Order: sequence, then C-alpha cells, then structure tokens
Amino acid sequence: MGFAKSSTDISIDASTTDLSANCRTKSGGSRRSVMRLNEYVGNHDGRFVAGGKDFGASATNIRLIQDTNNHTTYLVANLRDRSGSVRPTLLDLNPIIANMDGRLTYVGPLHTQ
Repeated sequence: MGFAKSSTDISIDASTTDLSANCRTKSGGSRRSVMRLNEYVGNHDGRFVAGGKDFGASATNIRLIQDTNNHTTYLVANLRDRSGSVRPTLLDLNPIIANMDGRLTYVGPLHTQ
C-alpha cells in the first residue's frame, strides 16, 4: 500500500527534494518522516525513473499533486532530456514509497542509474 493513505501534511522541499509527511504508526500515533527523493528517483531522457538518482539536478518546478479521493501523490517537475529540451513529467509515488510504522520507506526497484 502506498504511503498517501496513511499520511497527512505531505509536502516536498524543491531545493532539497525532501519529501515529508506525518505518517501513522502501528500504535495509532503519528510521526513526521522525511526522505530525500534524489536518492531514489532519477531522470532518463526527460522521464522520471524509480530506482535512479539525482533527478533534481536536471529538474525545475518540482512539486506534488495530491489526489485525496484516490490517496495518490504524484511527483511533478519539468525535466531536461538528452537534447536539452524540457518536458513536464509526473511520477506516482505510491507504488515506490510506503509508510512503514511511521517512516517513509522506498520500496521501488533497485538503483538503475
């Protein structure tokens, strides 16, 4: 299950790519958790790659879009491709990030870049 259903106050710091959220714990409490998306998401020719690294080095306008009805959080940014063109791109974070007892945890593919 993705983290969005069991987390609130989800935000991103565009300058550091730090994703933060108040995550529900197994005991029913809440804990603020932060993870740096640059460690788990890359840019391959203008597209997000889960399991990559350092997308922030070639991204502008980094932000989140949240669909609260479907408990989905998307990472959105303008990414440069190989030719230097910039394209808007989005990545559903829920398949790759989980809330593990109050901690945001990467559960996507291993590093590919």
